[in-house]
Amino acid sequence: MVVRTATRPTQRNITKAQPLQVDNVWERMKRMYISQYQRSDANPQKILEKLYLGSVGAAYTLATLKRLKITHILTLCDCLPPKFPGEFEYKVVNVIDDPKENLSAHFKECFEFIKEAIASGGTVLVHCFAGVSRSSTVVIGYLMTYSKMSMKDAMAFVKSKRPWIQPNYGFLQQLRKYEVQLKNNLNN
Repeated sequence: MVVRTATRPTQRNITKAQPLQVDNVWERMKRMYISQYQRSDANPQKILEKLYLGSVGAAYTLATLKRLKITHILTLCDCLPPKFPGEFEYKVVNVIDDPKENLSAHFKECFEFIKEAIASGGTVLVHCFAGVSRSSTVVIGYLMTYSKMSMKDAMAFVKSKRPWIQPNYGFLQQLRKYEVQLKNNLNN
């Protein structure tokens, strides 16, 4: 009878191997989630005539992007490199979906990217990973700025197009502060 005993890896071996294993697991999970979004959420929602809101599923599905005549892609994620860099004009803003993230610090550059793309005759897809928090926050802020909507009206309008949006509470606070700034700028 042969008895095999499992040897326990030493702490030193675990420490050396762990970063590679974690990176590998993260990359596999990311690919799995991207594939899932490509199946379940490949079609972004039309917010305005030349403005769409979606997830990585839409941003990574070339047929959808071509069908909608997307020319510009605004990516709000720290882990999604441009999928088709030769096909579209990209702006990538490395932010995470965390209530402490200062997304409003990027509003101006995001809004200008959208505005300039549309002014040049382009069509824009704004996306994050799930198309729920970061990207919806930017689209709501854009509507507040250029369509002169209140935060409440902009949120309701975007929710009527993509019902599952839900900016995290930190982003909602930033939108409230931004609304106050817009009102103050009007009064000055």
